[in-house]
Amino acid sequence: MNRPDALWVLRRCGRHGHVLAWIADQQVAAHMERPAVDVDGDGGDDTALVRCLRCGTWVRQNDTAVTVVIGEPAARAALADLPQPVRGAHGRTCALLRLLAVERLLRGTFLVAAGVVAYHVATRRASLLSWVEQLLIAARPLGDQLGLHLRGLGWPTSELSSHAIV
Repeated sequence: MNRPDALWVLRRCGRHGHVLAWIADQQVAAHMERPAVDVDGDGGDDTALVRCLRCGTWVRQNDTAVTVVIGEPAARAALADLPQPVRGAHGRTCALLRLLAVERLLRGTFLVAAGVVAYHVATRRASLLSWVEQLLIAARPLGDQLGLHLRGLGWPTSELSSHAIV
């Protein structure tokens, strides 16, 4: 795993927590577990280190950053029972696909809403034109004061009454 992929996986473990497993297969367990080390020197029972399945970091089982622990030291899990967490470039690809799915969902929702609005405008065209006509009549004194000429704005003049156009 290259450095950018390793950083991505570490960030994912930082957000979602480490995935630890106590594995029944002795050959695999030899690479995934380390015996307990007395770190503080008090002779107490310290927990063993287990390697995270996602990022490969050595973590204690009772660490607060651990969210999933499969099996127990006394009752170990078979290899078939272990999850396959997303690692490396596949994690970035999955995140990108989720982001694209959300974007497509929002775009589709917007297009459907725009279609519904266009349908309602098309079915109520006559009432909308009469509303615009009333609006133009009401705005005529303001247009006269400001020196605005509403002719040539692209309104369909054939359907508007002639006195609505200034």
